[in-house]
Amino acid sequence: MIKSVFFFLTCLLSVGSVMAQPTSSILPLDTCVRYGKLPNGLTYYIRHNPLPENKACFHFVQRVGSIQEEDTQSGLAHFLEHMAFNGSTNFPGRKKSVSFIESNGGQFGTNINAYTSYDETVYNLSDIILSSDAVIDSCLLILHDWSGFLTLDSIEIDKERAIIKEEWRTRNSAQSRITDKLYSIFLKGSKYANRSPIGSMDVVENFACQELKDYYHKWYRSDLQCVIIVGDIDAEFVENKLKAVFADIPELTNAAERIYYPVPDNEEPQIAIITDPEATSTSVSVFFKQDVIPDSIKMTGQGTYLSLLRLFASQALSNRLSEICQKADSPFVSAGADVGSFLVASTKDAWTLSAVPKEGKIEESLACLLRENMRVYTHGFSNAEIDRIKASLLASYENLYNNRKKQNSIAYINQYVQSFLNKTPITSIEANYNLVKQYLVQIGPSELNGFMHQIISDKNIAIAITGPQKDNIIYPSKHVVLDLIKKTKEEKTQPYIEKKVASTLMEKLPKRGKIVQSTTDSKWGTTNWTLSNGIHVVLKKTDFKDDQVTMNAISKGGIIQFPDKDVLNASVINNVAGLGGLASFSNEDLSKMLVGKSASASVSVSLTTQEIRGRSSIKDMETLFQIIYLQLTAPRKDKEAYSIFTTRLHEQLQKGQENPLSAMNDTITYTMYGDNPRIRKMKPDDVDKLDYDRILEMYKTCFSNIGSLTFTFVGTIDEAKIKPLVEQYLASLPKGKPLKYDIQDDAYLIKNGQHLKTVRAEMQTPKASVFEIYSGIIPRNLKNDLTLSLFKLVLDLVFTQNVRENEGGTYGIRTNVACNRFPADLTKIEIAYDTDTAKLERVKLIVHSCVEHLAKNEVPKEVLDMLVNYMLKEAEAARKSDEYWASVLSTYYLYGEDNYSNYDTLLKSISSGDIKFLANEILAQKNHIEVVMLP
Repeated sequence: MIKSVFFFLTCLLSVGSVMAQPTSSILPLDTCVRYGKLPNGLTYYIRHNPLPENKACFHFVQRVGSIQEEDTQSGLAHFLEHMAFNGSTNFPGRKKSVSFIESNGGQFGTNINAYTSYDETVYNLSDIILSSDAVIDSCLLILHDWSGFLTLDSIEIDKERAIIKEEWRTRNSAQSRITDKLYSIFLKGSKYANRSPIGSMDVVENFACQELKDYYHKWYRSDLQCVIIVGDIDAEFVENKLKAVFADIPELTNAAERIYYPVPDNEEPQIAIITDPEATSTSVSVFFKQDVIPDSIKMTGQGTYLSLLRLFASQALSNRLSEICQKADSPFVSAGADVGSFLVASTKDAWTLSAVPKEGKIEESLACLLRENMRVYTHGFSNAEIDRIKASLLASYENLYNNRKKQNSIAYINQYVQSFLNKTPITSIEANYNLVKQYLVQIGPSELNGFMHQIISDKNIAIAITGPQKDNIIYPSKHVVLDLIKKTKEEKTQPYIEKKVASTLMEKLPKRGKIVQSTTDSKWGTTNWTLSNGIHVVLKKTDFKDDQVTMNAISKGGIIQFPDKDVLNASVINNVAGLGGLASFSNEDLSKMLVGKSASASVSVSLTTQEIRGRSSIKDMETLFQIIYLQLTAPRKDKEAYSIFTTRLHEQLQKGQENPLSAMNDTITYTMYGDNPRIRKMKPDDVDKLDYDRILEMYKTCFSNIGSLTFTFVGTIDEAKIKPLVEQYLASLPKGKPLKYDIQDDAYLIKNGQHLKTVRAEMQTPKASVFEIYSGIIPRNLKNDLTLSLFKLVLDLVFTQNVRENEGGTYGIRTNVACNRFPADLTKIEIAYDTDTAKLERVKLIVHSCVEHLAKNEVPKEVLDMLVNYMLKEAEAARKSDEYWASVLSTYYLYGEDNYSNYDTLLKSISSGDIKFLANEILAQKNHIEVVMLP
């Protein structure tokens, strides 16, 4: 039997120490939370939080999921989740609760939604606008009805069967089939082995309506339920309302026992080798099953200490595996380690190692994982490794602490959901930060390495190997796997060797430049600087966070400037440019050097622009500036890293061709653009045509005109502190020369006319996949852009009502409507969905008629008002973020487009006639492409 980590904890606490040991007392509850239980057993958490302003989140959580089902009830828990939106005592009729949320500026799927898992079902009303106390009353009534007052009308139940069948069809992928088989092997002897929430379609299609009602009244009960409300509310006022609303629910007598089903231990290793014809990648996982942390410990300082040890273990070995990935002889593409739930079980944890092997390296990947695990068991982790993790964790907790007064409500919601479901503590951010600082000091090599000896054992091992069912892929037998376990255990491993890394990112600073002009822009409330090398800097101070600086730098250019012969090189420029790291630092060394720094920046080149995005804390701003300087002046070339990249890319492209969707995507691209050399999908044979030197040259060309860049800094800006950094690291950049190129957008236009194509592919679960696109030229301006956004929302509504709800023809239709800046004014309406092959023609007819109806008829005013209200709400929320202002300011200074000042006025001015006019304008151009994939 595996030794318990709690035996280790007991041993640790028995050793005398001058340091305070983890407390066994229950950690104090955050005083900002109103926590309690009603006489009927219902639990509640209520908290006032002003972000987002004038909004609140209402969650309804219950400790019931598919694990409570019997074999003849497979799928009922998930079915009930669907039915919660189809009629209740206070909201009779299909989707009446949804209609209420939509009438108050919300959307189904975004502001009202739910999910069902094995051990829980969670419903949410998110970011609800609190326009009056009546909204709070209604939201509480929705939660009240979910708790035990669903109508469960037989007609509505029968309607929902088809929708869930389509959900199953859409989600029944190679990965889901592999997962089901894996669970049946590793969770054998437990109810988890065969309780996929989607359920059995035989049950879903045939259960008696009364059986669903019986299941509902048996398991939806107050002692298993919790209400969580966080937002810009008066907590005491809401608490009193909640007590009044839920007072009519009696405590259930003779209630069925809510059992947490165990997962059996195993003496000998469990081995599962699972393949699927539609799988596209292989994976290897090694599990060392663990006892879960007891509830009595989770809520104490000991629980926090154990959680930190788990974080240390996961990060330390993941770092080592990541280093191996960056070597040419690595057997795997990616790998990592983690301590958490064993698969989906809430009653068993696992120390898990996982990897994605390179082609033909499955056995080697497994051997490497086992070997590195034994290296840790034998030699442990070094002081340097542990110190890096301490610095990283401390920086993360410090950032949370510094911004503790500016947390979004959803962060608290997630904390309380986990507390109710998993008995985790609810300490304040301040208390948790202080506790973590105290415990980090106590974790060294002896503590962590002792912990590793507890979670690595000869017992409770499970190994999974999954991948495509192909003749050319050789999987090791179970005998070979068992032999590998034995061999790697007997190997004599050497200790991990720590490579010393410089402690300074830039030893020599560049010659400082100057700010040659400083102005203010009252329109935006910004300070604008022009630097001696032509760079423009825009500073906007905000108070959305107490310790955050967000940066965006952009200029016109992009890969459009390069000739057709460079298309392949251009397609990977973002992947290749940063492969080697910066200056003298490899990516591996760079990540070590930056541990503990809250600063990061990424560079990207799009079709028509080049851009840098970054973020930092106040104290790490200089590090952010140094990273930017090196990204623009000293990208590092690394031939080994490039070789590893091309090998992985070739394998990825090869596997991609085996995906059934590949043929469809190829057909879509060809139908839209023909043999256009500038728009082509890379093939495996193309990898050898890439030129590393040319790619780096193209990257440098994109950023050669430094003076054209506009840097926007938004957040907790102190001009006096940022000014010397701007002069030192931005004004010192070489000025460069203007780019010279002619933009030819003809190559990126979509084919005119009507084009219908059919693709055939082998499928394990037969279905029809449909992609449609209507295109045309519409003048691009803010009003048209907003009108098209409203049109998309209307499409989503009519498709949901007519195709999903009325017809049961699909689980959902994905839409995208946009008017491009490049090619100029090109407007697209994209529609994609899956359906039953037998329903294909009927569903297509409904989809087409919905689109045509909107081009001929005006949207009802009440629907338009509802959608405008939703967009206004979303815009208001977005304006409370630094990222929003960085984007708005960058767009304004680059293109002269103001997407803020008249946004609300223009949005409110849009009429139903405007939507009808634009829809008709696009359809009247008679450009329609339809691609259908069939079995």
